[in-house]
Amino acid sequence: MTPLEALTLIQSEQLINIIEYLYDSRILHRDLRPDNLMLDSNQQHLKLIDFGFATSYEIDEMPKELPIVGAVSYSGLTFLTRYLTLLSTHSDTFDYAYERTFDLQCAINIVMYLTDESIRDTIVSIKEVLSVKKQISNLFEFWNDIKRTDENY
Repeated sequence: MTPLEALTLIQSEQLINIIEYLYDSRILHRDLRPDNLMLDSNQQHLKLIDFGFATSYEIDEMPKELPIVGAVSYSGLTFLTRYLTLLSTHSDTFDYAYERTFDLQCAINIVMYLTDESIRDTIVSIKEVLSVKKQISNLFEFWNDIKRTDENY
């Protein structure tokens, strides 16, 4: 398997199908990021790896309160808002009520990251910021701007 550097339309569809399969199987990955996406040796099928932060849930259990772990750069606005609030209040616990659609929100942001060079450059530059609070604040502002200005988001 080889690391993923860009996404084709078919691979983007495969990623959404993987997330749908996990959703139907009541599994939340919680660490979706380009580093956890691989192509098989024939480069025909996308594979999701590293289920170290994954959790399963009962049908009635969502949202599920869990510690914040995994990559946050591709998270949705609700998650980033909660994380920023926790960082601002100097909370001792960093928990988030993960909703069932958490992975789907991350997948959409990853598709945008892997198909748009300007988005990729911005995310890479945000990741270089030393302060976690500043990173989360910048990510929130960035994804909120994308939501506001990109009619396809």
